[in-house]
Amino acid sequence: MALIATEKSVQGGERANLDVLDAQQRLVGTKRDLIEAQHRWLMTWVNIHFQAGLLSEVDIERLSQIFAPRI
Repeated sequence: MALIATEKSVQGGERANLDVLDAQQRLVGTKRDLIEAQHRWLMTWVNIHFQAGLLSEVDIERLSQIFAPRI
């Protein structure tokens, strides 16, 4: 939302293109941080289940389906 608001401010002459680039960079950084957090959570979940002897073939298949390329 901040990115859209900044883009509209540039169109209205209130802000510079540099502000839009900064907002885009923050958005990409936030998305990257979210993906990294999700990856850490997933790896922790797999490791805990593996260490506890609870990681099953069904779990591996479910993970495989989640990460399978979508056509």
